[in-house]
Amino acid sequence: MEQLDKRPPMVMIQVVIAQVSLSNFNEFGIELGLQDSILFDRSTLGNLLTTSTQTSTSSGIITQQNIVSATNTPGFAFNNSALGNSGSATALGNASATGGQGLSSFGVNRTNSSLGYGGLVLSASSENISMLLRALQQCHKLEVLSRPQVMTLDNQPAYVQVGQRVPYINSASITTAGNQINTVQLQNVGIILGVTPRISPDGLVVMEIDAEKSQTGPESEGVPISVLTNGQVIRAPRIETTTAQTTVSAMDGQTVVLGGLITKSKETTSRRVPYLSDIPILGNPSSTTPRTISATSC
Repeated sequence: MEQLDKRPPMVMIQVVIAQVSLSNFNEFGIELGLQDSILFDRSTLGNLLTTSTQTSTSSGIITQQNIVSATNTPGFAFNNSALGNSGSATALGNASATGGQGLSSFGVNRTNSSLGYGGLVLSASSENISMLLRALQQCHKLEVLSRPQVMTLDNQPAYVQVGQRVPYINSASITTAGNQINTVQLQNVGIILGVTPRISPDGLVVMEIDAEKSQTGPESEGVPISVLTNGQVIRAPRIETTTAQTTVSAMDGQTVVLGGLITKSKETTSRRVPYLSDIPILGNPSSTTPRTISATSC
């Protein structure tokens, strides 16, 4: 009777839900531009700020305008700028001369368009030479999303959710009066864990585990379900979901690791000037090489 009437055993389950995103992004790029100083002299002036001075002479009063500041186009702007054609005396004095340019355009810029920052940027410019060097490195590592824990009786299911209940439009209809009626359903979003443990006589714990990590995507990328009379598109949010379902066994105090889908990719892009970039050391300023190595697991 004592054995039949004893309290059912209980199980304490401690969980760490993490998302692993290992990546190593390296980028080193150089932009180089050369131009004849004649092209700088031919820059057109804009946004002039002038002062006037008057001088009295025997023949009358002479008024002279002095340029205090102005902008030069193209001036120091080497890449993707139209060549200037000034009407100044300096420019007209060498109008018959030919000025040349030599430019590299690898899209280095001062920031990385996908990451949003630039890293170390060194630049220098004169009327003849323009140079930009940018070095960047980014690494991603382990991110712990949640640490839920739950206690339950033997052979009884347990459920934990850390997140939100998001209203989800699953259907829409238009009445005869032209009004739209949406059918809304609440969707569980976040960190969701369901587990049912079973304890064997020798102390082995068998667990049926359902784990889910989900989040709503941007509204602009949702699924169109209807269009209002004013042309506005009604979208249902897209829910990004990662799930794992399995049955495992473990002894008391033992740790079990559930691995998700692991992907690894390596991408190297090289932009360079033919022949010149093959010269050792001297060829480095004529090429740029962003390199990305990543591995993800949930």
